[in-house]
Amino acid sequence: MQHIQSVAAGLLALLGSVASASELPVVKEAEASWRGCAYKLKVLDDSAAGSQSTYPIGPPWQTSGKYQITLQIVSGMRSLCRIQPRTVELSKAFEVPDLAITVNDAGLAVAYSRGAYHPWTGYLRVIEIKQFDPVDLSTLKATDLYARYGQNPDASDYAPGRLSLSEVTIHSTSLEVRGGVEGTLIWGGGTTRTGSGSQFIAGYLDFFGQPQQPPSIVIY
Repeated sequence: MQHIQSVAAGLLALLGSVASASELPVVKEAEASWRGCAYKLKVLDDSAAGSQSTYPIGPPWQTSGKYQITLQIVSGMRSLCRIQPRTVELSKAFEVPDLAITVNDAGLAVAYSRGAYHPWTGYLRVIEIKQFDPVDLSTLKATDLYARYGQNPDASDYAPGRLSLSEVTIHSTSLEVRGGVEGTLIWGGGTTRTGSGSQFIAGYLDFFGQPQQPPSIVIY
């Protein structure tokens, strides 16, 4: 009997934590649909946990914050969705992030911005770009973009820039990412591009194939 009571108490605690997470206020969301299913990329206000959460994104960078970014599958139009609903947490953010999501038969791709702190260069605003399995939301591919000032990609004494995200678009099996830039150099996927302008385009040829290729980046 005592064992059954302990199990019941554990289940109630688990259900309570799930309900608590699902009840976090939605600050922003983006949505795309595929085969009757709705895919929602959400920003939740997790103020209570924000001051305690720290997530490494590539040593020695760290990011934390009050905003939680999640990806969710929900039933779409006329209950035609045949995929089990589920939610995965992707990251935390210092400030309200930009969001973009796109899905079709080629695959599911999302992008979002988040702040990262580097002890040598200060605050960076990074754009994360990821491919997910549209059925179980497992991560299949991940890359990122960030901006800085300067013309030498190997320099260590540079000032961090900022990127903002406008949209992601699938062209056949390739992916295009667009947004704004404050800086003179963009790094991503093992390649760099310098230029002057306030906008950028990053094109990932055969993004949904293997292996991942460096993007083609234009600043204009």
